[in-house]
Amino acid sequence: MIEGKLGERQAAAARYLVLIKHEPDYMDAYVQLANLHEMSGDLAAAEQAFTMGIQHEPGWAPGYLWRGKIYQKQGASDTAETDFRRAIQLAPNVPFPKEALAFLLATENRLLVEALSLAEAAVASNKRPRHRATLAFVYYRLNRVSDARREIETAFAESPKDPYILKVRSQILKTEK
Repeated sequence: MIEGKLGERQAAAARYLVLIKHEPDYMDAYVQLANLHEMSGDLAAAEQAFTMGIQHEPGWAPGYLWRGKIYQKQGASDTAETDFRRAIQLAPNVPFPKEALAFLLATENRLLVEALSLAEAAVASNKRPRHRATLAFVYYRLNRVSDARREIETAFAESPKDPYILKVRSQILKTEK
């Protein structure tokens, strides 16, 4: 990775753009450029880096997933949802876009039956603690507190320092008092 320290970020971004120009099929360059922009707080530029990659390779499912996460951070949940759905369509056996869409839907407290189906599919495919935490969050939104507690405690036991798991766990346990 080209280092992008505070004073060098513009130069690093320029080097990534040169790399993309000469090696447009090297998709990791788009990811690194987007990460550089995201770390500096420029979400619009991060979004643009992923968009460039998607324009180059329209079937690039990870690009849709990551751009969707940027849109979500920008508060553009409809656009994020569209990208997550496109990522699922392009890579139906990959759990990460399903988990991302499930979390988005649960956060907005809508389409919870679909969110549950997506979260369960993500966990069935890959039992990562983060996927379990999202399933717990969906259960919580559905007021299935005992199921939510079971899943979040399993996730917590496997990854007790993960900030996302700690956040979901705190929310779930707060309601049981």
